[in-house]
Amino acid sequence: VSKRYFNGKIGVVKKLLEEEILVDCDGEEIYVMPETWENNRYVLNRVDGKLEQENLGSFTQFPLRLAWAITIHKSQGLTFERVMIDAGAAFSSGQVYVALSRCTSLDGIVLLSKIPAVAIYSNENVIKGQQSLTHKGSLAERFAGARQIFTQQLLEEIFSFNESGHLTQLLLSQIKAHRSKLNKEAVEWADNLNNQITIEERIGLKFSFQIAELLREEPEIEKNEPLQNRINAAADHFIPKFSDYLQSLKNHPLVTEHREVAAEINNTLSQLLLSLYTTNYFLEYCRNPFSVTEFLSHKLKFVTPRLNITCYASGKSQSFSDVPNGELYDSLKRWRDLIVEENSVPIFMVASHASLKEIAQYLPITKKDLMKINGFGKAKVEKYGDDILDTVQDYCLRHELESNMTSLRHVEKKERKPASETNKTDTKEVSYNLFKEGKSMAEIAEERKLTLGTVEGHLAVYVEKGDIDIDLIVSTEKQLLIKAAEKLYGDQSVKAIKDNLPENISYGEIKMVLADLKNNLSK
Repeated sequence: VSKRYFNGKIGVVKKLLEEEILVDCDGEEIYVMPETWENNRYVLNRVDGKLEQENLGSFTQFPLRLAWAITIHKSQGLTFERVMIDAGAAFSSGQVYVALSRCTSLDGIVLLSKIPAVAIYSNENVIKGQQSLTHKGSLAERFAGARQIFTQQLLEEIFSFNESGHLTQLLLSQIKAHRSKLNKEAVEWADNLNNQITIEERIGLKFSFQIAELLREEPEIEKNEPLQNRINAAADHFIPKFSDYLQSLKNHPLVTEHREVAAEINNTLSQLLLSLYTTNYFLEYCRNPFSVTEFLSHKLKFVTPRLNITCYASGKSQSFSDVPNGELYDSLKRWRDLIVEENSVPIFMVASHASLKEIAQYLPITKKDLMKINGFGKAKVEKYGDDILDTVQDYCLRHELESNMTSLRHVEKKERKPASETNKTDTKEVSYNLFKEGKSMAEIAEERKLTLGTVEGHLAVYVEKGDIDIDLIVSTEKQLLIKAAEKLYGDQSVKAIKDNLPENISYGEIKMVLADLKNNLSK
């Protein structure tokens, strides 16, 4: 508006300068400056959940085009004050519509040829639809019919359970897709919940048919005693079941030590929790005599609860009935979660569930003992050993317990020998073990006197097996770029993929992402 021009405005160029152009539009002089168009996309920041704008490119030009004739098709999106239309050869009503609707007024339209009748017609479906909407009968009759339809829609909204059913199916599919990164009970629990909600959906659908039949007999629900009784009985049937489902969801057994997986599943868990909570809220009202106005008032009073549900191992309260010395495990887990939160590091970099479980079971009291625990190497012991051993020793002292490390002898780790001392040790496995101890790829390369690319190649083998989560070693942004390039150039060669990616993406990172794709295909 401030620049006084729009797409399709006609004028005459009076002056051309390097930085501006003067255009005369019916005596109104407009100075036109260069304009910049940007191609942006929006991506979700998984850390804070906010959308961020990313600029993919831009171009700058004077927003002028020579005003010679254009096709009707190319005129879409433009607005003209005056237009001369030649639609004599039009074969579609859509073409004629586009041509006529470009102009701001009938006074500005000049037809250069007669528009054929074949290109103008009324859509029969639109006519029939309009006729079906034509009100018939008295105002009271029309109101009663509309009220009956609205009442049925309200009751179907309460008893259909469609939203909960959709979300349980989505949750099950997400859990199956990430089953290797979740605890073993996850799929069975989600499958069971999905089956139960599906059964309730079927029962709710049958009840909807009964509602329709009973409303035909007496449309005013407040006077429909048989329907009132059926609604009360349905509420008494469904409320205990959905209360159990709600409690089952709150106490869900899902656990993952992968932050990205947790973020995806937590979103669905929160939506499902809200859906079940809302369903229970509506069902509770249905134990009373049902009134349309009172139910709408009840609905308006609904307050969204605070939802706090997660499957991420850090911060998730768990049952320790299957863990020896559960109190010690709990103390170690709270310490681990604090370290993870304060330093924003993956769980495996501190101590996984398996590692904490072994510590609670075998009670290591020296750093040498701790080195024998699964997932602990020299670097991790030096960094976290004192905190862990203090906790274990304090627990043993309070409960008069002794170390149980002797029973771990049959699984003691063998001392790692340098590659020069043995030809039997798999060099890839050596790199993998160092990675499990918490060392970065750069640190592994320096310690083993290898190139970074070689170490990346070693770890790619374990990515393909599913032993290493790709999110821990290749950023999400790089993964997306590599996967996009693989779709376009994957049938050629890895070099073709590399040539079409930014220079900061290495061959090793490409190999690891390709390995992850193979792992996902094999599932």
